[in-house]
Formats: sequence, C-alpha cells, structure tokens
Amino acid sequence: MCGIGFRAWRTESSRTSEAWESVLQQVRRRGMDSHDTVARDMQGLHVELFASVLCLRGAGDITSQPLKSKDERLWLVWNGQIFECENDDDALVDARVNDARVLMDRLDAPGQDILSTLMATLGLFDGPYAFVLVDNATRLILCEPHAPISDEAVLLRDFDRILSESVRCRVQGIRGSRVAILFSGGLDCTVLAALAARYVKEPMDLLNVSFENPRAIAAAYKSMTDPVDAHTFPIDPYAVPDRVTARDSCAQLAALFPACQFRLVEVNVPYAEYAAHLDIIQALMYPQATVMDLSIAAALFFASRGTGIVHNINSDTCASYTSTARVLLSGLGADELLAGYARHRQAWRHGGYDTLTQELQMDLDRIPTRNLGRDDRIFSSHNREARYPYLARSVTTFLASLPAQAKACFEQDHELGDKHLLRCLARSLGLTYAASLPKRAIQFGARSAKMDTQGAQVKGNAPLVRRS
Repeated sequence: MCGIGFRAWRTESSRTSEAWESVLQQVRRRGMDSHDTVARDMQGLHVELFASVLCLRGAGDITSQPLKSKDERLWLVWNGQIFECENDDDALVDARVNDARVLMDRLDAPGQDILSTLMATLGLFDGPYAFVLVDNATRLILCEPHAPISDEAVLLRDFDRILSESVRCRVQGIRGSRVAILFSGGLDCTVLAALAARYVKEPMDLLNVSFENPRAIAAAYKSMTDPVDAHTFPIDPYAVPDRVTARDSCAQLAALFPACQFRLVEVNVPYAEYAAHLDIIQALMYPQATVMDLSIAAALFFASRGTGIVHNINSDTCASYTSTARVLLSGLGADELLAGYARHRQAWRHGGYDTLTQELQMDLDRIPTRNLGRDDRIFSSHNREARYPYLARSVTTFLASLPAQAKACFEQDHELGDKHLLRCLARSLGLTYAASLPKRAIQFGARSAKMDTQGAQVKGNAPLVRRS
C-alpha cells in the first residue's frame, strides 16, 4: 500500500505547517520507491497533494504520483490494491498494469463524465483503496478511505459484538451472586455497565469510592475569598470528581436501560480510616511499592469492600449498604489497548503512530506484573473475584489487530482523541455523557493521591517509606 496526503485551506488564513510535516513524515515511510507533491491555489483555496509509492504492479518504470491528466485538469493520488473486477475486463487486475494509471486513463478519456466514470469504475473494484481526486476546473475534490479494516461502522459493529460477548461470559452463570462494577462514571466502566445491562436481570451494584483528602480540603477552604463562606457553605469532603461523574453517568444509564436496576454505592473513606488500613493495603499490594501504587491500591481496596450508602431517589433518603456481589467487573485494559493515557498522546507526538504502537505493546506486555497481581490480591481480600472484560483473549486479539489510527485520532481531536473506538461505541449505546469525558486516573478522581502536604511534593514513581 502506498501513502497519500492531502490538505486544503483558504489562502487568506494563516496555517502552520508543523502538523502537515508530521503527516508527511509518516506517509513517506509507506512508499520508498518515489514521492512527490503538487500544489496550487484554486480561487481562494490552496490545495496540496502528496504521494509516496510502493510499486507492486506495472512493467518497466515506476509510476510516480500524484498523477495528472494530459491537460492537468485532474490530479489523482491513489493508495490501494485491486484484486478482482466484476466484469470480464481484467485490465485493472493485470499485474503488468499500474492500477492508478488505468484509473487516470479512464477518467481522462475524451467525452467522459468524470464523476460518472469514477463511480462506475470504483463499483467494479474488490480490494482496499483510498484516493483523492482534484478537478481543477470545477474545484471538485473527492476523497474516500474504502478498506474493511478502517470502515468505522464495521469496526464498531464487531467491537460491540466481541466486547458484549466478553461481558456476557463474565456476568452470567454466577451462583447466587450479584454483579458489581468498579464505577468512576468514566468511559470504560460505563460502557461495561451498559453492556452488562443486556444480560443481568438482578440489581447491579456500581461501586464508587471517595476519600476525605485533608490537603485538597484545606486548599479548597483557602481558596474561599470570604471566611464566612466556610461556615455558611461547608465543603463536602466527598464531592470528588469521580463522585460527580458517577452520579451523572448512573442517571443516564438508568434512563437508557429502565429494565435494569443500577444501585450506586457511594463509598466514603474518612482520612482516619484510610490511615488505619495503610499497613494492610501495603502488604496486599507488595511487591508493588511506589507512591502511585499505594494511591491506586487504596482506592481499589475500599471500593471493592463495597460498604457505603445508597440513595433512594424516590424518597430522597439514603441507607447504609454493603454489596453482596462476589464478582466485580473492572475496566482495566481499556487504556492500554485503546491509547487512553496521556503518555500515549506524547508518544504519538514524538514519533507518530509507529511509536504509539510500540508504547501500547509495552503496556499490554506488562499488565500482568504491573497491575493484575496487585489488584487480584486486593479484591480477593474481600472475598470477591475481579473479572476484566477488556482483557478477554477475543477482545485483545481484535484490538491488537487494528492499526493504532483506528483506536486513537490524536490528529483530529486534540482533547478526546484517545480511545476513539470506545468513545464511538459509547455514543452508539446512547452514553453521550461518558463518551465526552476526558481520561482521569482513579487516584485523582477519587482523591486517594497526595493525601497530605508532605505527599504533595513526592512523585508517583517514588518508593514508599514503610512505617515502623
């Protein structure tokens, strides 16, 4: 497959070339046999086409791109392979003939209606292709990425089917037990809740944890300009970011799936209780022993304990509650498979999708040692089993087979380009709120990180100092 690039913008607007140069750097790698560019102004519109060629067909000299018609009215960049045609004319699949040249010759034939000829010719093709055709006379620009692997509708359908089946296998057939979900209200866990709603008939516990963080509370009071406000409007120590998103996502789930009863269990952890359990938590997470590991482990420990309060919306009351679910669904793996971390965006910025792919593979390889052992010991300490739908072999195989561009769209969306495929799935399920949320790590969403002034100065990868 060759590489093609296209950009167009109004000539009166200023335009930086940094993004374009980054694109060209990646496109050049796709075809080293030749590369070239054409550009021109078209009545206030600047158009530029670039192509690199990986020559696999045609006899004799390499057919360089972009191609131009005889009168230079048409410009074409073509990336594809034509394997079959639906009529007896096999010129398009002849290994001795360059397919891009054949397409241009057909469009350039005298008396042809360009659009009709193009549509008719493309209708004969079987094979993956992408192209850009510019008609300089009419200022018509046609683009299409026609390839099974990049067809988002097909990908979305397959992803829904595969992930949904992974969830089904993990929530059905549980003897006398409910299902609970570790629930921040974010993208990963809300999608799991929606898919589980297809199969779970009993009430489903959504476990949401919040910590009384003395440092964060002190900072909030300090920011109040009027000291009276501290007495008149006391700060809720548990109104952390994940509590807000959990309530909103739970409300949308309840509206979308009225047949399923979602029970939001709000787990509030006073600082004194957190401190009293530090030795237990550190023993469970060992040999992981960094500041970040502790903040994550603490959040998982209290969330999976499942003791909190449940609000009754109808009566505006709340009651103490402890989940009896023995199976917990976790969203672990979604970030590693679908480029959800901030450093994934940095990897893309530094080296494009090739570097991002390497970063994703590294994350997937180290999940067992970095996450699963630690988390399993914590969950099982409460007589519960964690299950990870995103890490099912069928899901990891499917996602690992996709190019990074199908999972992240950093060049198109500078804020929410991470986990693009999962965001699309969430929107297709009606989860518009969760689909629009940026990534937020559990230790910051629940405020289990940097619990005191001294801890605020320590980096997450710093080793823990064990208490005597």
